[in-house]
Amino acid sequence: MNYYLLFMVSVYCLMVVPIGGDYFYLPRAVALALLSIVAGFSYFKGTGLISIKRCPSLLIFLLLVFVSSILGMDPVNSWFGYPRCTGLSTYLFCTVLFLVAAESRQQQNSILRYAVFTGMIISALAILQWFDINLVPHEFYRDGMISYSTMANQNFLASYTVFLLPPAMLWWLQQRKIIWLGAAAILFAALLASTTRGAWIAFVFMGLYILLQVFKGKYTWKAFSALLVTLAVVFLLLAPTRGGLIVSRVISIPGEVDAGVKLDGDAGAGRIYIWKESLKLFPQNWAFGIGPENLKYADIEPIKGTYADKAHNIFIEILVTMGIFAFIAFIVFLARVIKIPENDDEEVIFLMITTYLVQGFFNIDVIMVMPLFWIIMGFSFGIKLEKLPREAA
Repeated sequence: MNYYLLFMVSVYCLMVVPIGGDYFYLPRAVALALLSIVAGFSYFKGTGLISIKRCPSLLIFLLLVFVSSILGMDPVNSWFGYPRCTGLSTYLFCTVLFLVAAESRQQQNSILRYAVFTGMIISALAILQWFDINLVPHEFYRDGMISYSTMANQNFLASYTVFLLPPAMLWWLQQRKIIWLGAAAILFAALLASTTRGAWIAFVFMGLYILLQVFKGKYTWKAFSALLVTLAVVFLLLAPTRGGLIVSRVISIPGEVDAGVKLDGDAGAGRIYIWKESLKLFPQNWAFGIGPENLKYADIEPIKGTYADKAHNIFIEILVTMGIFAFIAFIVFLARVIKIPENDDEEVIFLMITTYLVQGFFNIDVIMVMPLFWIIMGFSFGIKLEKLPREAA
């Protein structure tokens, strides 16, 4: 077992350190840095350089992010990424995890099982918060939040749970083991409790993909129906609670989509406004952007009391803060990593990556979830590496 990756998918996700004024971000940034440095030292003594040479788009992307950081508004902040801790250093540390995961491809399922089990614990904590039982140490200003568990924010909890739902749901359909049906139920309950509509849209995408596989005959209607009924029961149990907040959020989605199509600035809790204002920065900074994590210096007018330190869209974020060249390199990197599935294991990885990218259209990269995404991309790249000797590199 690769204990670096095991730590990241389990202990790291549970980390909340009630010291100082930041219980969630900085402790994980320190843990990620220390682990990645140690893992990188061990990794590059082995065959790591062979893997990274097979992915030049990643090297180009990192180089362009470095250039963007140097030329940006605040190079120091671009390195650390305060307060979100997702600057250049985080990309470098995540790259180490990506490469380690690529070399640990054969342990994929074992590590993913630990990730799902940890996700069940985190989801249980979120559900308790939904019912006003908060067992998670937190700063005073989080008292008004509902369900965030160990992820610091309900939106980040949504990113995390929707990211872990594909293995739980697909393993149920593939193996018919009740543990995976239970895992899907508790993760789905936490996703609902997050009240994050962008992640719900990603869940619909996931559901449509699975439904297509059922129509193709890959999975049985019986197993799919059991999954559907289980999730429906979870929804019906939570729907009346907290004054029907979940139902009202669901009902609001069509209107928000319509407003978004019309580019109404209020759509998506102000996301359309933030997207438009962020994109206005692009023409003058098209080549290398304003620097990672520097959007907060752009003086975007707050909307509905929301402070725009992120574009709330990972693609727009890269385009505006790192420039067109880094954006293209990142898209090429994704294309190099993502593999069309040919078996059950590959399908789990494929759906996790694509689901994360769909929710990322409405959300941000955060240090709680971003390293996990890079680990899963590493697994996907590892699958491709296995076939490279028989294919053109």
